[in-house]
Amino acid sequence: PMAASAGFEARRDILFVGRLDEEDSPNADSIRWFVREVMPRLDRLVGTAYAVDIVGGCAPTLRDLLGSRRVRFHGRVESVRNHYDHARVFIAPTRFAAGIPHKVHEAAAHGLPSVVTRLIAAQLEWPAGEALLSADSPEDFAAACASLYQDRGLWDRVRDSGLAHVTKDCDPAHFTRTVQTLLDEMPRPASMPQQQAPEPESDGAAGARSTRTVKEWSV
Repeated sequence: PMAASAGFEARRDILFVGRLDEEDSPNADSIRWFVREVMPRLDRLVGTAYAVDIVGGCAPTLRDLLGSRRVRFHGRVESVRNHYDHARVFIAPTRFAAGIPHKVHEAAAHGLPSVVTRLIAAQLEWPAGEALLSADSPEDFAAACASLYQDRGLWDRVRDSGLAHVTKDCDPAHFTRTVQTLLDEMPRPASMPQQQAPEPESDGAAGARSTRTVKEWSV
């Protein structure tokens, strides 16, 4: 974990990190949904003093469609650390995807608590309401963001729990033990009959084979 030093009061904005080069990707769908459906509802709950920072490669058409003074596309950056240090809430509004949501791992490792969909919470197997907040409807997602954005006590608790979970889940020793356990549980293949070692080639035969190989590969 690389918990950032900035505290609750020093933070203001909302952060999304992900590749948006393909307009039909889960990331593109999620940020369109958040900006169009969630953000207006969140504005009614917390006001409009915050902005949404979006980091990652982005299709120009998506940037032109959604970008504004409060929806800021930064593209690819050399380091996301500065964004992690200044955001108050990380969002992963992913509605369809598979795999492990490492973006939430990274946010938690930097001490930034997250609001995610239930899909992401299930993939992480982190307890909702403790290590993160989760919701699916625009109204519930906005309410979860508002709670984490406004409640310092809740923010501190979710941040600390997220750090604890990412420390456990991403610990190299824990990963090695888990992989070894899976390998140990795999059925062993039946022993293969031992093959007889080939007879050693004579110097003349080896030389002839080498000459033939050079000729074939020189065509």
